[in-house]
Amino acid sequence: MSEDIEGSSLPEDLSRIDLRLDSDVGLMEPSQDTRGESGKALYKRYMEHGDIEDLERCVAIWREEVQSARNDDAETAYALHNLALTLQARFEHYGQPNDLEEAIASCQCVLKLTPDDDVDMSSTLNNLGNALRTRFQSSGSSVDLQDAIMHLTRATELTPEGSPDMPMMLNSLGIALWTRSKSSGSSVDLQDAIVHYTRAIELTPEGSPAMATQLNNLGSALQARYESSGSSVDLQDAIMRYTRAIELTPKGNPDMASRLNNLGNALWTQYKSLGSSVDLQGAIMHFTHAIELTPEGSPYMPMWLNNLGNALQSLYGSSGSSVDLQDAIVHFTHAIELTLEGSPDMPMWLNNLGSALWTRSQFSGSSVDLQDAIVHFTHAIELTPEGSSYMPMWLHNLGSALQTRYQSSGSSVDLQDAILHFTHAIELTPESSPTMASQLNSLGNALCTQYKSSGSSARYESSGSSVDLQDAIVHYTHAIELIPESHPWRVCYFYHLGTLYFLSMESGYKEADNAIQAMQAFAGAMEQASGDPYWSVQAGLKYIELLSMTPSISTPPPLTKLDAHRQILNLIPRVIWLGYDLQKQYKKLASLKMPVSHAVSDAITAGEYQQALEWLECSRAIVWAQVLQLRTPLDDLAQHHPQLASRLQAISAALQKDASESSSNISTSSKGHFYARRKDTYDFALEYNCIIEEIRSLEGFKNFLQPKRALQLMAACTSSPVIIINVHRSRCDALVLIHNEDIIHIPLPLFSYDHAGKLHTQLWSFVRRRPKARNDMHDSDRNDLTERFLTTATGGDTQLDEEVEMRAILHDLWAQIVRPIIDALKYKGLFKSGPDGDLPHITWCPTGPLVFLPLHAAGIYPPHGISETIMDIAVSSYTPTLDVLLQPQARRDNDGNHTNYPKLLVVHQPNVPGYAPIPHTIDEAEEIHKAFRSHANIVDEPNGTVEAVLEGMRTHDWVHLACHGMQDIENRLNSAFALSDGKLTLSRLMSEHILSAELAVLSACQTAMGDDELPEEAIHLAARMLNIGYRSVIGTMWSIYDESAPIVMKPFYHTMAKQVAKGGELQPAYALHEATRVLRKKVGEKNFMQWVPYIHLGL
Repeated sequence: MSEDIEGSSLPEDLSRIDLRLDSDVGLMEPSQDTRGESGKALYKRYMEHGDIEDLERCVAIWREEVQSARNDDAETAYALHNLALTLQARFEHYGQPNDLEEAIASCQCVLKLTPDDDVDMSSTLNNLGNALRTRFQSSGSSVDLQDAIMHLTRATELTPEGSPDMPMMLNSLGIALWTRSKSSGSSVDLQDAIVHYTRAIELTPEGSPAMATQLNNLGSALQARYESSGSSVDLQDAIMRYTRAIELTPKGNPDMASRLNNLGNALWTQYKSLGSSVDLQGAIMHFTHAIELTPEGSPYMPMWLNNLGNALQSLYGSSGSSVDLQDAIVHFTHAIELTLEGSPDMPMWLNNLGSALWTRSQFSGSSVDLQDAIVHFTHAIELTPEGSSYMPMWLHNLGSALQTRYQSSGSSVDLQDAILHFTHAIELTPESSPTMASQLNSLGNALCTQYKSSGSSARYESSGSSVDLQDAIVHYTHAIELIPESHPWRVCYFYHLGTLYFLSMESGYKEADNAIQAMQAFAGAMEQASGDPYWSVQAGLKYIELLSMTPSISTPPPLTKLDAHRQILNLIPRVIWLGYDLQKQYKKLASLKMPVSHAVSDAITAGEYQQALEWLECSRAIVWAQVLQLRTPLDDLAQHHPQLASRLQAISAALQKDASESSSNISTSSKGHFYARRKDTYDFALEYNCIIEEIRSLEGFKNFLQPKRALQLMAACTSSPVIIINVHRSRCDALVLIHNEDIIHIPLPLFSYDHAGKLHTQLWSFVRRRPKARNDMHDSDRNDLTERFLTTATGGDTQLDEEVEMRAILHDLWAQIVRPIIDALKYKGLFKSGPDGDLPHITWCPTGPLVFLPLHAAGIYPPHGISETIMDIAVSSYTPTLDVLLQPQARRDNDGNHTNYPKLLVVHQPNVPGYAPIPHTIDEAEEIHKAFRSHANIVDEPNGTVEAVLEGMRTHDWVHLACHGMQDIENRLNSAFALSDGKLTLSRLMSEHILSAELAVLSACQTAMGDDELPEEAIHLAARMLNIGYRSVIGTMWSIYDESAPIVMKPFYHTMAKQVAKGGELQPAYALHEATRVLRKKVGEKNFMQWVPYIHLGL
């Protein structure tokens, strides 16, 4: 990987505060110099408020003073002196080179006019030195810098001890020495600068406006020393000095931008060391603010843009958002455009742009980006003088880009050049440098790549081990020794070291020894408290793979297999941290590709059924579980610790508000506000975690908001059996929960993970190619209901193919999963009818590919044998998690009956703009009204707006949505119902919490269609309705036909009306079972695609 590129902090001239405008040159009395006094007042006001008009008038006044004093050397020197200083201030505002050149010429003229023994000679030398040092920053001329240091050293020598000007002189000399140390890498210059800055602070009285400048400059030098020594004390001291400098800086002061930049840079540097997202967000906020305060054309603008670009590139590394990386590239490019050729800053800007382009090429695959990166890195090296402290960094990054090009081109020259550059970078890097570990890591990675590519031609020692592989192990080991224990990259180094030992083991060299070394490295990665937990999880998965490969190893492993699984699962909350928005949480979870089913299968193999149950539950709907955790009632906590409860409630509310907001649509004009808000979210998340830890340390609250234990989860089966099916490559099993019974384990040896995947692929291949009748079919395109399933598609009888395939799928689900489970329960005498002789009720909780398959319709259907189906012997429901079944009961009286008729909201949207008409939604509404009369509140177009529907949901017990529904594969949170004025999206629903909710009927397409990447997350509309409070939901596994819906809903609602009138427990699952039977009879059993998709979820 390319190394993070150093940002830039900027010291300030103290002379711009005093500027000798207040010095008594003894030429004329203030009362006689009204224009001069006016100039001084304007300049002072400019320094306090930053109004450029004041500065412009000040320049004009001193020009007039120069003209009027032509015949008097002393008056001319006095006027030129002040003109030079105001021109330099204007240069710093606009960046016009002419202003700086005129300022230098004026200072040189003053020097000629001033006698050697004049008391103001030190001030004159100081101002000329500052101006020359400023020109060096644009021109890169070493002559300018050397002359500047010479004049500033002489100015300090001429200033008597005790003079109030001494702090200013020391500060100016310190800046010049600090500048030279940056260019030459001289630690002596840097140490001298720190000495001068420290002495200047000691000599500056409290309350002096110069104090902020002194603190800022000392901070810059301390940060520079940290970057060479790695001493965290220096960096922390720098942050403290910057922060105090900003506190002392009045609003409107033109130096505020520089000080914000410096604090931002120090925080970003600390982020690179410690990995704290709060530091990174703070840096971005300060950089953005600095740019907002800086006028276009300022010579400092390139630096501010570069630094913001660095921080955004770091943010991309943790967020994965291409928007952050694109913004970084824009800022780097703009910085280069604003920088003059020959500027000593140009190599850094080129390097940083190259780094961002290299990073973009990693995910885009763009060879153009990669080639441009190589060009920029090469140019940066060409422009950098030998001995520069930046040379190792430039070499390292060029090596990274060449290695990347090798991976696409296969050119061994590129890889060998990369290794040469990495080696050279290490030779130039001091052992104590904070970057040494990164350099070693990159060289080790390149050597490993060379080993993999060399095959039989690899270099081998006499012992049989690969030289490249062993050298790579040595470099990674050294990198781990050098890097601080809290460094965020340490986890990556441990992971890579483990993979190297893994490779060495596979080569057959000292297999047992290398296996143990690999396990220890992977275990080390799992134990890292800082850094990206993604790598800890990947190390854990590798560790478990290694244990499976070496079951007979003699040395005891650091962790047992179950302990490793437990540690991995405990890391998941760190991967999908609350400080991320929901979209990023899902993306992070998907990137893990972590089969929780593996952990469950290992627990089942060990006979640990309760552990298996707990792991199954804690690994399902993980993202939403965190959102629900924020809504947990705090009654018990409030009773014992009211202040803690109040704090937690406030933080939880703030996190809920931000949970579903995305950064993808933030406009450029609102970026500053956005970065500040995102930092607030990160701060809230950190504080939330701290409060939770504090609460768990209290007596009686050890398990506060901890995942539920097995005995708690088993309460989910009080009304009917819950059957959880785990599917893994090693084995398939069912865990059955029945009231007052231990967990029942039923092996499923006839089924396999691969077969589940095959059935899923078969089903969804024709689900996705069939017409989506309630999505995009016009009524004029539809034939008679039964006829449309008998039509023959061009090129073959598609309907017949679907029928044959569906029969086969349902047969396999019956023979290999459902029937073995039912037979086992019957054998144990645990498959029983309902209390009134009704069919037994079963709740299915499948995992993996089974999530997408219709277990509720499994069976043998004629003509391929005697009819034998689950629908004939049981009523089925589904649940995404057990926790859904543990929610509080609906409104009941003391006898368990409903207290009154439910209030029913019926929303039908037959003609939403932009969507095909679905006229049969009107028929649905009419059937519901017949069943519930005045208790049904019908909302039609155009009254069915997003806000109106949400408000109706909050005030009604039941809701029926008859409209278009869609699953958004690209953006999970954009899955939605189409209403009259827009989409009611999944993300919008997630912000709701409806206390009176009982039943939601989603008569729309794809409302219970899962996500292929995250099947256990249940990212669909039906599951979210459960999560926001509804106890029961009717959904659809795929698209439904408009004509089908009224046929289903008529018997469903008439059955529900009878249940309500009868009183007692409502049974929507039984009502849907009856309604599906009616539809099945109407369209014909063989038309599976029409009657199978309707399912019940929840209680």
